[in-house]
Amino acid sequence: MSEWRKVRLGDVIEIISGGTPKTSVPEYWDGEIPWISIKDFVGTQRKIYSTEKSITKLGLEKSATNVLHEGDIIISARGTVGEVAQLGIDMAFNQSCYGLRGTELSNDYLFYMLRNAKPLIIATATGATFGTIIRKTFNYIKVQVPNTGTQEKIVKVLSTYDKLIENNNRRIEVLEQTAEEIYKEWFVRMRFPGSENTKFDKGIPEGWEIKKLNEIFDVSDGTHDTPKEEIDGFPLVTGRNIINGQIDFSTTYNISGEDYKKINVRSAINKNDILYSNIGTIGQMALVQDNNKYSVKNLIILKTNSYQFHEYIYLHFKNEACQQYFNSVASGASQKFISLTEMRKYKLLVPREEVLKLFKSKTNNLFIQIENLNNQNLNLVKQRDLLLPRLMNGTIEVK
Repeated sequence: MSEWRKVRLGDVIEIISGGTPKTSVPEYWDGEIPWISIKDFVGTQRKIYSTEKSITKLGLEKSATNVLHEGDIIISARGTVGEVAQLGIDMAFNQSCYGLRGTELSNDYLFYMLRNAKPLIIATATGATFGTIIRKTFNYIKVQVPNTGTQEKIVKVLSTYDKLIENNNRRIEVLEQTAEEIYKEWFVRMRFPGSENTKFDKGIPEGWEIKKLNEIFDVSDGTHDTPKEEIDGFPLVTGRNIINGQIDFSTTYNISGEDYKKINVRSAINKNDILYSNIGTIGQMALVQDNNKYSVKNLIILKTNSYQFHEYIYLHFKNEACQQYFNSVASGASQKFISLTEMRKYKLLVPREEVLKLFKSKTNNLFIQIENLNNQNLNLVKQRDLLLPRLMNGTIEVK
């Protein structure tokens, strides 16, 4: 520890502010410059490569936003305080975030330092309605900084885990894309097995039916309350904890056993349930692939006893046409939401049972592989997060 020194975080970083081009000017939007908001990187394990929105060079010029470069750090400064990610490409960003760049430490080391300091950052945040950090906040946070060589060694250890997680996520993405393409081939282009010998009436194959969702699924939702956070207990999962079809338990918080039991009287989660985020960011989905004990908030829960339906419905709801439909019928002025009534009355095409069985046999192995990779990631995250504080405070010496 003699090579480490205690410093104010604000003294060893450059702080960069963001901004938002006027939404009323179309010429500022849908350009070539990715533009980050907090929801683009909440739950990200490390690198961010894409954003939901983008701006033009004119939008950049006519607003207070700035461009961060590949390797720079983004941190959420309002609301969901303390979330961090490292940029995989150059991006602009909004005013609810700060861009950070190391001056006396590497950006890679800064990323892990901020992740480790998240509880302190949250505790330092101010604001009655929304937690907020300002530029001065970084001067109140004191951290231990080792020499450059030790920084590089620590980053190398932790990066090994993140690279494995990133590789697994890429494999998961390919598997999901494969399953989605099979769905489109069979049920959008209608080239399912035996389609050439099937009669169609007004575009519907013979023997197929149009049904409301609540005729084949039990449609309910999680709690609307905000249970108190506890050190130990059961995870509370919301839409922001669903990333790329998986539940990221590293971003959840725990609730008491009493709250868990209370919520799960009507909202218990079981394997093969489908979770659908219906408030805020609409359409984040997860197919429950385990029997972990947790509760959900502001998520619609779809349950069915039919063995054939899980993969079909999951991929149906992920399909772009379905996503566009629910965005078009969403209610709410400030925050969009899909009501249980709207979800229950949603009509969809239900194939014949033998087609569903064939589809399940075609896609089931893909989802098993996704489940295995996701479990690997959960273990990698646990191992990395156990090492993180010990490496960052010098308890474990790296060689």
